[in-house]
Amino acid sequence: MKRNFLVFAGFLAALLVPGFFFEDQFLGQATGVVASCLFLWLFEVVPSFVPTLVLILLSSQWLGASNPEINLAKLIGWGMDPVLLLFFGGFCLSVVITEQSLDEHMVRAIVRISHKSKKRLIAFTLLSSAFLSMWMSNVAAATLLLVAFKGIYSHRSLGRDVKIPLLLAISLGSSFGGMLTPLSSGPNGIAMAAIQPFRHITFIDWMMLSLPIASGLLLLSYFYLVKFYKLKGPIIFNDEDLPKISKTLTKNEKLTCILGGLAILLYMTEPLHGISTPIVSLGLSVALVSTGIFTADDLKKIDWSMLILLAGGMILGRLVEETGLLEMIFQKIKGYGFQGAGLLGVLVWLCAMMSAVMSNTATATILIPAALKLLPGVPEVSIVLAISASLGIPFIISSPMNVAIRAEGVSAKDIFIPGILLLILGCVIVSLTGIEFLGFIFKASN
Repeated sequence: MKRNFLVFAGFLAALLVPGFFFEDQFLGQATGVVASCLFLWLFEVVPSFVPTLVLILLSSQWLGASNPEINLAKLIGWGMDPVLLLFFGGFCLSVVITEQSLDEHMVRAIVRISHKSKKRLIAFTLLSSAFLSMWMSNVAAATLLLVAFKGIYSHRSLGRDVKIPLLLAISLGSSFGGMLTPLSSGPNGIAMAAIQPFRHITFIDWMMLSLPIASGLLLLSYFYLVKFYKLKGPIIFNDEDLPKISKTLTKNEKLTCILGGLAILLYMTEPLHGISTPIVSLGLSVALVSTGIFTADDLKKIDWSMLILLAGGMILGRLVEETGLLEMIFQKIKGYGFQGAGLLGVLVWLCAMMSAVMSNTATATILIPAALKLLPGVPEVSIVLAISASLGIPFIISSPMNVAIRAEGVSAKDIFIPGILLLILGCVIVSLTGIEFLGFIFKASN
């Protein structure tokens, strides 16, 4: 009861207090709406989709009373971005993969390929988590692997020296895998939507920047986990410790692999056929439904809260721009005199640190539109900041993946040490190479 009262008091304070610091009443109200919704996202006191609904309600009724241009239809329109189709297709595929136990096939393959070596198991877990995150939400990928690996990391014969790095490998792999493609995480979708009016971005364009950065961070993660936890020698496992599955794939499992592989191929070859990635993702969903692999009951298993959260991020970003808050942020940052590379560095570090303590989607929705105004003529900055948002990983609350592994026995210290080291190294790399490398890519493609 006391906690609920404090949460409600905090929400009201975030909503009403900003109004006392602005001469412009409307700007104060808009700041209050944004702050109160960020408060709900930051402290996770309600389910992740609720702040989106609160944002729509407050914006349409409170801000709409002062500015008729902010109405319900426009707010819903801001949230209905084609990028949502990317995530819908990824969620459909992840549901099917889990139901058909294809994830368990992968676990067996990983353990077999690793020859029960601790080092190889960590390496393959990092790579598998990152690879899955390329084609579905990184949160969905981590959740899928945690379920699939349950029989391994929870086994009584596995000590903490292997269990903790294995769980960290799932979290770190999915976090850095969240950089790799436009559909890997919420910030990537926001960046895609923000940059499209200026430049068309394909999967290949995105991955030419993200793949070297993510690969380097994954390699550093591997060396940290192996050295810090002194991993060496074999894991003592019998075949009966692993998930029990049939040796051959069923017809539906084979068809799922074919459809998923075809979607990946179309994602990767967009410059050749011109079919946009949201349409490919929608086509994948239609194919899964048409073949009977994905049923009406499976709709209940999709993470709709993530889609609503992403839509809320889109709405929040446009609201910050339309109400004049973006211009205010723009003037504040400019007042400190940062320009060019220095300004980019500030934005990268700010994005990573904000993502460490609040929703990386909400962070991206605030900073990406501001960055496009602060660095006019450099739309590539939206991609750089989306990648930076995936670096915010040092705390338990920094990502759903960290929360999930904390529930399995990983401590805050276990998460913080590699998280803060990789955040610092990642920010340095992105700040120094991001824009220049993207400029080189686009110049070469033209």
